[in-house]
Amino acid sequence: MKIKTITYHKVFNLGNYSNEKIGCELELSETDDPVKCHMEAVQYVEHAHKFQTELPKYFRCKEIVRDPRRYTGYDVETSAEYITHFELQYSKFLSAYSTDEQRALAVRMEAEPAY
Repeated sequence: MKIKTITYHKVFNLGNYSNEKIGCELELSETDDPVKCHMEAVQYVEHAHKFQTELPKYFRCKEIVRDPRRYTGYDVETSAEYITHFELQYSKFLSAYSTDEQRALAVRMEAEPAY
């Protein structure tokens, strides 16, 4: 038996009776190890979920850095550090969004109530 594709999906509970389903499908070559590819799929899905979870904090930190007069020096400094860390950790995900898409996403996230 040859494994040709691996599909992995996970449903994440977001609270308030909301869920998010994230998944990926990998096509394997003859030399790929299916177990290793499965683990890569799991890691990718978990990383994508963590990105989505941390994205609102990233946009809040960008707002703090954009208008530092309204915040303490500590808040500005820690926000700048968080932005740097976030952009390094999630560079592939951020590059998938254009600047306009990032702005639209930020506006949409600010409009959503925090629970």
